Amino acid sequence: MSDKIVAILDRARWAPSGDNCQPWKFEFTSENSVRIHVFHDASNIYEWGNGKPSWISVGALIENIRLASSSYGLFPEVSDIRDIHHGSGSVDILFHDRKTDVDSPIDSLIDSLADFIEDRTVTRTPFRRTDITDNIAADLQAAVGSGFIIDWHTGWRGKLKMIRINGLATHIRLKIREAFDIHRKVIDWDHTLSPDKIPAVALGFSPLNLFFTKWAMKSWTRVNFMNRFFAGAVFPQIELDVLPGLFCARHFSLFRLKQSSGTPIQDLLEAGAAIQRLWLCATKNGLAFQPSMAPLIFASHSKAGTKFSDDEASLKRAEKLADLMTRHASHPFDRQVFQGRIGYPARKNPGRSIRKSLSDLVQS
Repeated sequence: MSDKIVAILDRARWAPSGDNCQPWKFEFTSENSVRIHVFHDASNIYEWGNGKPSWISVGALIENIRLASSSYGLFPEVSDIRDIHHGSGSVDILFHDRKTDVDSPIDSLIDSLADFIEDRTVTRTPFRRTDITDNIAADLQAAVGSGFIIDWHTGWRGKLKMIRINGLATHIRLKIREAFDIHRKVIDWDHTLSPDKIPAVALGFSPLNLFFTKWAMKSWTRVNFMNRFFAGAVFPQIELDVLPGLFCARHFSLFRLKQSSGTPIQDLLEAGAAIQRLWLCATKNGLAFQPSMAPLIFASHSKAGTKFSDDEASLKRAEKLADLMTRHASHPFDRQVFQGRIGYPARKNPGRSIRKSLSDLVQS
């Protein structure tokens, strides 16, 4: 295997993925090619549409590979894609010598964004309310490329609208057993830097709320008890949605401008690449960033008629969520690929999801 490709993958592995699951393994198939094995947990309610979130994450991973390759004089080409079947799929990457005569608006961003691959992170605590400038907003729009558009939600009215949407999604995920089973697996109570989970200290809870959450997460019986008799979803919503939703520069939604002529998997990979460039560009400009995929996931479940839970009240809330997101969006719902909030950090992150080592991600 090429030492250059090893170095590239060692940087690329810092790509984001849902709950830091890192649904990929690398296989070196020749001196200048790599196969990315993609995995999908069909029992995870956050993996809607046969692994769409996983494919979006792989798109971000491939974009990291592309960005990191530039400093080594290489250009990665996706040479083959195999859709997820029985829980797994793959993408083949072939590395070529980079052509110096190719230049586009996105190519010009490579050198500036590649420096922030390892710095990009999630911040769930409140930000400063200082708004971003028009120049930075234009920079972020340029980063996603001409095939995507950012829909900004600004001011008190825009923020309250997104708080309502995020609050509905939080209410669903805190009230259903299917989400509890996932949350219990992915929260790391023992480390501030977690290689394959989310550190509990990085969830955005106050120490008191974190104490009760840790107690409740021991069993679904405890969670259900808190929900029924102590308004268990209310206080987390205040800390997860209301305060962060108000204390930020603005919220955003990312849409594909028009239906693509490519395959569904190619569309998801392109969406992941656009999201990664947006995130890196925000980091470059000193901005904190928090994705908010739960509303999009639950609304998509509802639109598809998926019975993602046995809790009928939560299914009804998902219908309401889908209706809200459809009515408030400036573009068709089926073209939305991402949403979140952005702003200047108010304090340092208390913890961080790091990554598995490259040796743990390579399969023979």
